[in-house]
Amino acid sequence: EYFNLIKEVYDIFTNLDPSRNYLCFGNICKMIDMFRANRNAGSCGLHGINSILQSVNWLRDHFDQDISLQELAERSSMSVSNLEKIFKKSYGLSPIAYRNQLRINHAKSLLLNGYSVGETADMVGFSNYHYFCKQFKIKTGLSPGKFIKINSGM
Repeated sequence: EYFNLIKEVYDIFTNLDPSRNYLCFGNICKMIDMFRANRNAGSCGLHGINSILQSVNWLRDHFDQDISLQELAERSSMSVSNLEKIFKKSYGLSPIAYRNQLRINHAKSLLLNGYSVGETADMVGFSNYHYFCKQFKIKTGLSPGKFIKINSGM
């Protein structure tokens, strides 16, 4: 539901200036992140919200880097179990699944801009080409090659 709304708003605004597409989409996603975190304010408190937003912002800015849950929890001044619990409650995904979603979303853009599947996998942080292809297909329902073919009009 959130994704469709974000996509609709993104499509409206980005038709005006293609050079700002990624920035617009990123800002919309950050707003949604803030809404999601605030939605759970009663159950996790202000510290929990700020910590989760800190984690989300770090993941958004460094999605291509590997980070353990322990490291992410330390960056957010939370325990691993608390981070996972509040993150999953706010986003419906674990922090690692969220990072992989960010990677796949960015990969779609790279693939449509002419990067090869191997280059894309490496650029978004997947060190294993086959694992990238598997995750891409799980998340999109298409292999990277099929995704390119369908979306580039070939």
